[in-house]
Amino acid sequence: MWCASILGFYSVVRDREKRGRVLVRARAKADIDNLYRRFSKKFRMSRPKADEHRDYRWRVSMKKRDWTKIVAQLASEIDYCNFKSAVHERPDQENKHSAYLSVWSAMLRVQQSEDHEHRPNNAQRYFNWPDAWQRELDYASGRFDDPAPMPVKTIRSVTTDNHDSHASS
Repeated sequence: MWCASILGFYSVVRDREKRGRVLVRARAKADIDNLYRRFSKKFRMSRPKADEHRDYRWRVSMKKRDWTKIVAQLASEIDYCNFKSAVHERPDQENKHSAYLSVWSAMLRVQQSEDHEHRPNNAQRYFNWPDAWQRELDYASGRFDDPAPMPVKTIRSVTTDNHDSHASS
């Protein structure tokens, strides 16, 4: 499982050496340190260790049920409207912004490859891909303004009775 949060990016797998436990792995020391500082008093976990010969250098081991509680807590604390912007605002995480943009764009390509299977031909007009991509490029370059709100069109319902009463006034 990959878990991208404002604390860091983690890859979580079963701990082969300890039954009922998971390894929470990170590529960046700041990420594993954030996790350990934030949750080690509440949940038992090994101290962060580095292994230069591993794919993910930094890791901690903990009970699987504790990891599920941590993920639930992180999810309950979501208070941002744009994940990449929230990451960029944290000095210890802003170096990941372009990586997250790369993941976002790769997954956009996956979505677009499904378009011909899951969308009617005219549905493309409801979401402007070039504008969405430009918005993400703006975020990547540090222009974090929220997009302008979509214009709201109010439609008033007129019934025959209502129409007739206004016509005679």
